[in-house]
Amino acid sequence: MGGERNASRPFLQFGPMSRFGKSGLACLVACLAAAMLNPFTPAEAQSLGATCAVPGDWDVSAARGKTRLIRFETDEGTDMSVDVSPDSSWLVFDLVGHVYRLPLSGGRAQALTQDSGIALNYHPRISPDGLTIVFVSDRAGNDNLWLMDADGSNPRPLLLDSRSRMVEPVWLPDGTGVLFTRLHVTSYGIYRSEDRLWKVTLDGQTEPLLEKDQPAGTGRFAGSERLSWPSVTPDGRQVYFGRADFDGSNREVHRLDLANGNRDRVTPGYLSETCCASSAVPDITGVAAPEVSPDGRFLAFVRKLPGVPVQYGDIELDSATGLWIRDLQTGQERLLMAPITPDLMNQHPPWQVRVLPGYDWAADGESIFLSEGGGIRRVWLETGAVETIEFVAEVRRSISEQARRVGKLDTQPRPPRLIRWPTLSEDGQWLAYSAAGDVWLELVSGPAVLKAPLADTANTALSPAFSPDSAQLAFVEMDGARSAVSVFEIAGKSARVLRNDAIYFGLHWDREGEFVYAFRYPPGLDWRPESGLWSLVRISAADGAIQTLLTNQFANPLSVTADGRIGFHRPWSPVSRDRYNTSRATLVPEGREYVTVSADGGDLRIEAVIPGVVQGAALSPDGRQLAVEQRQDIYLADLALADGEATVDILTDGGVDAVRLSNDGGYYASWSAGALLFASAAEIRSLRPGAGGVTSSRAVKARIEPPRPGTLALTNGRIITMADRAPPAPGSILIDGGRIVCVGDCDVSAAEHAIDLKGAWITPGLIDMHAHLHRGPAIGVLGPKSYRHALTLAYGFTTANDPSNGMRKWSVALTDMIDAGKMVGPRTISNTEAITTYAEGVNGQNLDPLVSLDVARDHVTRKRRLGGILMKEYRNCTRAQRQWIVEAAKEQGLGVTSENGNLNYTLSKVMDGQTGWEHMLINVPLYRDITEFFGRAKATYSATISISDYPHANGLDLFMSRQDILDIAKLRHWYPGLELLARRIFVNRPQTHYTIPLIARGAAHIKEAGGTVAVGGHGEIFGAGGLWDMQALATGMSPRQVLEAATIDGARFMGLGDDLGTIEAGKMADLAVFEANPLETIDNVERVRLVIKGGVVYDAFTLDQLWPETVPYGFKPWRTIGDMSGRDR
Repeated sequence: MGGERNASRPFLQFGPMSRFGKSGLACLVACLAAAMLNPFTPAEAQSLGATCAVPGDWDVSAARGKTRLIRFETDEGTDMSVDVSPDSSWLVFDLVGHVYRLPLSGGRAQALTQDSGIALNYHPRISPDGLTIVFVSDRAGNDNLWLMDADGSNPRPLLLDSRSRMVEPVWLPDGTGVLFTRLHVTSYGIYRSEDRLWKVTLDGQTEPLLEKDQPAGTGRFAGSERLSWPSVTPDGRQVYFGRADFDGSNREVHRLDLANGNRDRVTPGYLSETCCASSAVPDITGVAAPEVSPDGRFLAFVRKLPGVPVQYGDIELDSATGLWIRDLQTGQERLLMAPITPDLMNQHPPWQVRVLPGYDWAADGESIFLSEGGGIRRVWLETGAVETIEFVAEVRRSISEQARRVGKLDTQPRPPRLIRWPTLSEDGQWLAYSAAGDVWLELVSGPAVLKAPLADTANTALSPAFSPDSAQLAFVEMDGARSAVSVFEIAGKSARVLRNDAIYFGLHWDREGEFVYAFRYPPGLDWRPESGLWSLVRISAADGAIQTLLTNQFANPLSVTADGRIGFHRPWSPVSRDRYNTSRATLVPEGREYVTVSADGGDLRIEAVIPGVVQGAALSPDGRQLAVEQRQDIYLADLALADGEATVDILTDGGVDAVRLSNDGGYYASWSAGALLFASAAEIRSLRPGAGGVTSSRAVKARIEPPRPGTLALTNGRIITMADRAPPAPGSILIDGGRIVCVGDCDVSAAEHAIDLKGAWITPGLIDMHAHLHRGPAIGVLGPKSYRHALTLAYGFTTANDPSNGMRKWSVALTDMIDAGKMVGPRTISNTEAITTYAEGVNGQNLDPLVSLDVARDHVTRKRRLGGILMKEYRNCTRAQRQWIVEAAKEQGLGVTSENGNLNYTLSKVMDGQTGWEHMLINVPLYRDITEFFGRAKATYSATISISDYPHANGLDLFMSRQDILDIAKLRHWYPGLELLARRIFVNRPQTHYTIPLIARGAAHIKEAGGTVAVGGHGEIFGAGGLWDMQALATGMSPRQVLEAATIDGARFMGLGDDLGTIEAGKMADLAVFEANPLETIDNVERVRLVIKGGVVYDAFTLDQLWPETVPYGFKPWRTIGDMSGRDR
């Protein structure tokens, strides 16, 4: 074997983009306008790397499309921040994204920000002279600081910056400026911000109050301390503030001396009395939200009251939050008021929530004004007496048209959504590719199309490669546990097996046709294809003899040059990382190098280093051109332009430019017959060197034909149609060709088969709207079995929507396999990668920076062409970016979901027209202002309650502490044993410790106001997770409401309500059969007997097919607990 040497090719600079060239990248860190301030140096901006695009002439406050007027009155509000005027005659508060003014005597509140369109306005604070209000508004594109006169007139920016959010403003005592909390973006975008304290004067001069330390994006929950909630002493010399570790723990109040910069701790966080152990997820019991009194004598703050119950209707929590007072002279503390609004100290940092609604002292220091229980209260310092200031506020918003897909399932023969590994025979006559679990061949100039023959038609085929003489096609046949390398004789239509002793991938012939090169993984169950345990091997085409060339590699498709060198891409080696740049390598951990070796595996050369996330690369036969799959498209770089040994810094404009060959999706590039080929959804595109661009595009001839069973009658069952709220009624369901043709009193005499369901209850098939089924290796070596999909179906979920999966594009191919009947699983929708603004490489980020509506259109187009129907918007930095995604989706007839954030963030997304959101609203309880608004907006709330409160009091704790998952027979039967063991949780907290019932109750109120709710298991425990989410919803909703969420509400969320979600004639025959009535208790959903998908009947435990044919599920290519222990044999 040859040793590695330094690269002879430079680093590639992937520059000219289709709509914003290299010069356009400068706008990623540009300001909103000339007056805006960017707190980062250019170096810092580059190292942080996240995209926070400039709105330009885009008006984020304008409602778009067919606007919807939401108008109602409310006398209660959720988490209102309150501030009182210096003369204590009036106050301001925020509610549903508006700032309101109210006389101290109460009454009708006046909306001061009514003319701001759909902008958010919150956290108001009145100036010391009572003439001006500072508040937070995103009307210029991000949550920045604004001023208005006390009557709401003359709104004007105080400080604008597209790359940071500003919250919790407080006036300096002399009224010359404002202190505030500034949330800086990191490489994770705004999702994991760095929270610091800043000062801005009224003339726009800014400075940080404390020097920052390391960025907060160095790990998932690691980073710098988080500072918040500044409160200034009346002499203006000191600032009290909250601090916490990046994960929210160790919450304390500190004090900063503005004159000398000294900082000291005022209150401690929680102390551990243990020596060496602690709870895996301890409660946060610190101190937060400091407010110093007008005379500087007292400090108000909040602290949890562990074990002190608080009642919300019929729901009890065991930890109230109390408002405390400390005498700063004596150090004595006393509890002033409890309970108050529940604090959010337990919530993890990405929510970016204010730990408590803002509150304020009266000017005389004798009372405090705050919101609690949906109302505005005044608590007196001396007596603790509490008064209520009654109010009525009109909520009036004209919001954007909602993005919503309306359509039907494509159940006719159709092209695959994605083809993989296209290749052309050297004589130019045949195309081959993998799709829907088979390898297909089609004549370039004729109608012929055929599948490569398999030893077992239940197996899958992948990785086709033509021999140099075009007479043979090598491919991999996979049963899940191992694979065979087979050779198909095209003329004779016969196949022979070369090797079947391991797992193989990435085939390519040598130039003489004597050998097939491949990556080989050792045989065995529980394999991990993403690991670097592959070997590069050479297999004799004559007798299958094998020779190992390299070990400990990562598998990727191979190229072979004219002089016989073998090429592939892999993670950086220590050599290339050192040549590259240590800091940049840290920022972009997924960079790749393209290497070649000689035919015997020696003389390894680094041909090029490619920064960022690389999902494929192919070297031309002459070694001069490199095709790279990056940012979901194909680029072509001319390596012949490299300047010898030059090292090129990719942060500059230097380097070898790469021409972009696609804008609507490009995947699986390869060279054959003198051309570059790549896949684009169901098309094969090609170009010849020197042509300057794609010269041909061809739709493939392969067709997926969903199974079409005959006529089936389900008789004597009690039918819960979910089409209305009628009670279950006995009757029959007649199914023909996978669709329902009759419900109720049906003539079933002509049915080919009948199943008597006396004593059973039938519902529509359940829908998991947050499934995350597609986890695993990015290379996509797909066998015919998947425990994730099997378990989901076995729990009665006949449809699963995966909102995002890190651009594991093989997930699209897998949905084709399921539709073609090649794999047993639910009807699956993959929406591929979420649209986000992480920096390149962070969490696998692999998207063009979202800097314009046109770029958003490109993102949405790629996802739509791959079968996506519900775009996932994920924590984008600016309001404009989020709106661009919605507009692009509406143009293409698609829906939009998103990752939930804080309450104001979610309000903005619903007003922008997003269809719904995922993850719970952590502000509990919800009051009428919020539930009515979301309900009238017809938004869908996919709360995903089973992982609520994470990382603290995780909902999974509740469900997994009730029963050891090893004792759940279905999980034991299906789950890989080691994975099931790793997922066990033994945390047993009392029911009253969880906010789950309050979250569910809020969802119920949104639904009752006109919105919808969806079920999502999040892929935490496949199958059971969806059931647990239903059980979580049932803590605050009726069983019928939960069933609606799991059926018709989810179907409408996806825009598939015409085909799924109810039992009605004309709809798909997706059904679940239960042994007990789920309308009595949702726990009966566990007792599922049969699952029917498209008229095909499965046993709900074994997934053996019972009709139209009897087909055992068969061998599972993974070790279950029973396999490991013999317990279930």
